[in-house]
Amino acid sequence: VKSVSHLNLVSVSSGKDSTATLLLALKQFPDTTTSVFADTGNEDQAVYEYLGYLEKTLGIKIHHLKQDFTDWWWRRRDYVRDKWPDKGVPDGVVRRVLAFYEQGPTGNPYLDLCIIKGRFPSRLAQFCTQYLKTQPLTEYALGLGSLVGCDVWSWQGVRRDESARRANAEGFEDMGLGLYAFRPIAGWTAQQVVDFVRSCGLKLNPLYAQGMDRVGCMPCINASKAEIAEIARRFPAHIE
Repeated sequence: VKSVSHLNLVSVSSGKDSTATLLLALKQFPDTTTSVFADTGNEDQAVYEYLGYLEKTLGIKIHHLKQDFTDWWWRRRDYVRDKWPDKGVPDGVVRRVLAFYEQGPTGNPYLDLCIIKGRFPSRLAQFCTQYLKTQPLTEYALGLGSLVGCDVWSWQGVRRDESARRANAEGFEDMGLGLYAFRPIAGWTAQQVVDFVRSCGLKLNPLYAQGMDRVGCMPCINASKAEIAEIARRFPAHIE
C-alpha cells in the first residue's frame, strides 16, 4: 500500500456490531481495509459459516488469528513439578496433574487457557477477552503497522449502550506505538446497527434468530440466564 496515512484493521466476530463496523470501513476505505477474526476455539459452527458468508458476499478475506499457548503450557507443567511439592500439594495430586500436562496442549485456545489458569473465566475475571481477543489482535495490528510503515486504525464495534463498562467509550483513542482505536458506532443503538446491516443487503448471523443476544463464544460468560437456557435447549453439546 503506497501513500496512505494509515491502514484500517477491523476485528470481525460475526456479530452485528462488528459486521456494521466492517461495512463502514469498506465503504470509506475499500483499498486499505484488512479484516481479522480472533478464533477463541469456543465458537459455534454458525460463526465460521457466517464469516464465510461475509467473505463471499463482500469479496474480502477475513484473516483468522488463533493463540498458541504451547510455551505457557510447558512452563505451567514445570511449575507443577518443581513448586507444588514445596507448597505441600500431596504427591498423588502432583503426579496426576503432571500426567495430564505431559499429554501436551489440546490445540483449542480457550480450553488450553482454562487448563493453564485452573479455572473458567467469569464476569469478574474475564481473562478470556484479554488473552484470546485483545492480545492477538493488538499484536497483529502492531505487526501490520511495522510491516507497512504507517499508523493502524483498529476499528472496533463497540457501543456505549452495551454495558456500564463501555458507557464512556471514546470514539477515537491513541493506544500508542502508532495504533489507534476507532469506534465509529459508539453512539449507535442496537436497532440502528441491525437496520444498517440490513440496508446494506446483508443477513445477520442466524444465531440471533435462535435466541442469542450475542454471538461468538458459546456460551459467553456474559450471557444472560435466558440465553443460557436457549443454548441448553438448542445446543446441549455446548453446555456439556
